[in-house]
Order: sequence, then structure tokens, then C-alpha cells
Amino acid sequence: MEKNNTRIKMKELVFVLSKKDLNFLETIRAYNNIKIAEDNDLLWVRYFSEIEELDKKIKKLPIKNRYKLDKKDNIFPIEKITPIGNIKNLQWFPINEYINIEIPNSLMSGIINQKYETKIIKSNFYQESSALITDFSTFINYIEIASEIRFKHLIFSLSNDNRVIIIGNPLPPIKGNEYWLKNNILIPCGYNFEIPIISSIISKKENLENNAFLLVNINNVYEKIQKENFVPVTRSSVRLSNINSIDIF
Repeated sequence: MEKNNTRIKMKELVFVLSKKDLNFLETIRAYNNIKIAEDNDLLWVRYFSEIEELDKKIKKLPIKNRYKLDKKDNIFPIEKITPIGNIKNLQWFPINEYINIEIPNSLMSGIINQKYETKIIKSNFYQESSALITDFSTFINYIEIASEIRFKHLIFSLSNDNRVIIIGNPLPPIKGNEYWLKNNILIPCGYNFEIPIISSIISKKENLENNAFLLVNINNVYEKIQKENFVPVTRSSVRLSNINSIDIF
């Protein structure tokens, strides 16, 4: 009996949907060889076609665009032979790892005395700093002697323990701990989430109205700082803040 060596040729495809439609991916999370990457407000999902049941489920998803891939991760519109881009620089995660991320429900204003299941780790990927935490005496000494043009673009807030958080760019050249900003989450410079895509999930779950900054420290303790507690940096606002400081972080 002659063997049939014909193989089914499976095509690798990719589709795009909005992060707000993340929950729809629950219907395909059980399938192997599906990977997800984050790209700003979009999710890219790559998979192999020719699995009839999977194809049917994918067609029901709120897909924005659907493409085919070649071996170099060039993307092509379906039925076209000219690539329109490349997605090789995206960071891909298995769908079950992505969907299984669980976020605690008790993130409230002030210090959070519990840790997320994911953690931040040291990273070699450079991110420009957007915030600085320093002590009040260092901050006011700088404001008293610096030219106004050096700080008029900054906002700040002061806590009762005399910590100051300053946000803006460029930051003042004073000692302190620097943070970079993503999805309204302030992350220590030189660190990133062990699973980077979790930042958008945390922000969506705990800061849906985008009215706060979530500050994460290297010990994985989180603090929520309302944006309304920040004021523009001026000499008068800094001097008055020492009298009217509030315990916000």
C-alpha cells in the first residue's frame, strides 16, 4: 500500500483587535500555538489557520484587520502579495499566559500593602524618565535658585512625610529616584514588568477613568495618586505646599 505523504499546508495569520475587546479572546484561549502581542491600544494575535473550529470562532471576534504572515514576520493583506509592514519587534506571549493574568481587586488610594502576582524586574531596555521622587528640602532649594523656565512645565505633589513626586520632561537635575511612565503607571527606571503587557491590564482594571497615577516600587508595593492632587510647579506653589501638604503617597 502506497503511503500518502501529502501534508496539509497551514498558513500563519494575524489579526488585530482593540485592547478593550480583550475579553472576547476567552473563546479561543484553549488553543495551542496562539500568541498575543501588545502594540499601544491594539492587540495582535497570531495563529495557524486550517483548524476549522478555531477559524469559525475567530470570525466571530470584533477584528479590526486580518493579515497573513511570511517567515520574516512581514504582514500582507489577505490575497495580496505586497507586504505593508513587519511585526518582528513585538513581544509575543502564549494566549493562555496572557489570559491567565489575575489582578487583585483592592487597589485603593494610598499605599497598597499587597503585591501583584506579577512583579517588576531589572531591564536593559532604556525608557526616558518622566517622574522623580525626592525630598522636599532638595526640591525647594532647587526651585529657589533655578530659572523659572527650568520648571514651569512641571507638576508636583507633596506628602506628609516630605516626599515630593515631580512629573514632566525634562526633570530637574536633582537627586532622587526616577520613574518612567506607561499606561499611567510609574515604573522605576531600569525596571519593567516581568510580563510587560500587564501594564495595560492593570491600568484598565484599576484606573479605568485615567484620573490617577499608579506608582510601583521595586519591592512591588503599589500606590495610587489622584491626578487632582498635582499642581503646576511655581515658587509660590512649592512654598505653600510645605504648609498644606497631604498624605497621598
